[in-house]
Amino acid sequence: MRNQRPDGCQLLVLKKRLREETDPGAILRLRQREVKILLELGQMPQALAAARLLPEDGTGLSILGDVLCRRGHWKEAEAAFEAARRARLSEGHPVRASALARGPLFLLAEARKDWSRCMELADIPVLKARTRRLSGEAPAPSDSSGFPWETIALLERCHLGGDPRQLPEAALKWGKGEREWKWRLVFEGATIHSRRELPLNPWRRIVRAMSGVVLDPRWPGERKALKALMGFPKRT
Repeated sequence: MRNQRPDGCQLLVLKKRLREETDPGAILRLRQREVKILLELGQMPQALAAARLLPEDGTGLSILGDVLCRRGHWKEAEAAFEAARRARLSEGHPVRASALARGPLFLLAEARKDWSRCMELADIPVLKARTRRLSGEAPAPSDSSGFPWETIALLERCHLGGDPRQLPEAALKWGKGEREWKWRLVFEGATIHSRRELPLNPWRRIVRAMSGVVLDPRWPGERKALKALMGFPKRT
């Protein structure tokens, strides 16, 4: 089967098309494709430079924020995502604006332990309850509907003493979306299992299956700690 990953030849062809293209819409699509190819080739500095050339609209700023996260420029990434959120609102896309608030913006603020910012961004009960728990306020269980919030509400109930044995199944059923929130489920769920002296075997396959990076500044340290907890061999 032919390898579907992009290669340098595809990048050269794309750059040639960019030089020849005159239609603004086509140029925008090509520039977005350029960023994607550069990321998949592992050319991070070039990907960031290409992302900075994208329009400062909701789409372009979201892509920029993503690339900045991959480069570890967390503060600038957070600013890019906030600009993207505001752009989405001005463009008439409140649902997409909320996705940015509940996703990268909330998690980056949480990683900084900026609880006032988290509460400002939290527009659904489960995120408000999570913020109160993490900030040391009196926690209370709270439900929210839709993906992934029903599962995050389950995780929060487990933090408050609920039975965590259903968490691995929830992680297995998760799918591909909201990867950063899935990592919270995996890391926190496995940690709860360990703290309550429950078997960690259900989490091993899940951790192994989560290939690729998670765009959260806590991920490298948490991943290392979780693998050590599970007894994974250290890489030499």
